Amino acid sequence: MQPNVLGYNESTRIGKPQMNPDLETPRLILREECLEDAERLFSYRQRPAYWQHIPCHPPTRDDIVAQIAHFLPQQSAHDRTMFFWVAIEKATCLVTGEASLWLLPDHGAEFAFAVDNRHWRKGYGSEIVRGILRFGFHSLRLHRLCAQVVPSNIASIALLRSLGMVEEGVLRERRRARGRWFDLAQFSMLEQEYARRGF
Repeated sequence: MQPNVLGYNESTRIGKPQMNPDLETPRLILREECLEDAERLFSYRQRPAYWQHIPCHPPTRDDIVAQIAHFLPQQSAHDRTMFFWVAIEKATCLVTGEASLWLLPDHGAEFAFAVDNRHWRKGYGSEIVRGILRFGFHSLRLHRLCAQVVPSNIASIALLRSLGMVEEGVLRERRRARGRWFDLAQFSMLEQEYARRGF
């Protein structure tokens, strides 16, 4: 059977109807974004605490609506390449953060995550990343997952290291936003490293 452009055989290709991309952790449900989430996302994305360590411009409500609308077709695509989730606290049904994952060639993917600053220091970032790693290595059968973080984001770097992700180096002046260049530190984990961690 011939592999597709991402290197997956037809039998392991993602995006088939039976795949449920919703994720569950001990305290969170990560479900796919919908337009109704825009206001809840804007409520914390507008704060400097959210975007100060992200190479982006402070978003408007319209920006967030347009972003969600742009990616909604991925949810029904046969050959999916991207996933976008909101993290919902089970106990309160509040949106506490978000995550995304997009496929790369050769059985790889990059992911990103964020937590509403009102819910920092509760361990939610760790739960979100663990859920993404499990989804990537178990459900998608990937070989490699990576994440890029601004070096000033000390908390996220400590989180990735604590889960066993390896720092590969710094991409100098990789992104430009808000009138300046941002360096990005790249972290990765391989499938055999994930298996050894016993998550």
